[in-house]
Amino acid sequence: MNHTHIAISIILGSLLISTAILFKDYPSGSAVVKADVELKGDPSRSSEQHIYGDKDAKITIVEFSDFECPFCSRVHPTLKRIVDESEGEIKWEYRHLPLQNHRNAFDAAVASECIARDLGNDAFWSFTENLFTNIGDHDATYYAAEAQKMGVEPEKYVTCINNQEVKDIVNEDMRVANSFGGRGTPFSVIVDGKGNIKPVSGALPYEHWMNALSTFK
Repeated sequence: MNHTHIAISIILGSLLISTAILFKDYPSGSAVVKADVELKGDPSRSSEQHIYGDKDAKITIVEFSDFECPFCSRVHPTLKRIVDESEGEIKWEYRHLPLQNHRNAFDAAVASECIARDLGNDAFWSFTENLFTNIGDHDATYYAAEAQKMGVEPEKYVTCINNQEVKDIVNEDMRVANSFGGRGTPFSVIVDGKGNIKPVSGALPYEHWMNALSTFK
């Protein structure tokens, strides 16, 4: 091998290492904005919505999430920051997309719905923060204990988590996510009152989110 080949090999190796460092925090194919996708319909719930921010905001980020997903945990504070800084222009709606390989994710989603039904929207977001802060350390026993700490009566909680109507709320979220192309988590859909829609896959960094949102302003 001559000196030219050695030099080229070193340069290529350096580029590969740099690329690996740049994207090591994002799973392959996840941190992208899906462009030129024709979507119709409203990804928001018609009732029992979980809204963070001004309910009358013009732009909505509908996030389909999984309580056992580490990338969902990562994007959570990013979306909170975006809404907090938007001065009432952007709101965030949480919907469920528990993945089959996360064995407690569906139960967590049902538990969050029961807490929301009993204690309201603020309690839902408090429980959500709890789960993402303690990701990987919770199960059905944990959910029941936390619900009781928050003020849900144990018997009422047990009745709720076994209610098929509540489970169907989670199932419907999953169906809607799939209809918009959501397969992994987090999966989000940006929508405004004019019918403009943009799907977003993955735990995008703050700057990428702001770029995606800029087309709606």
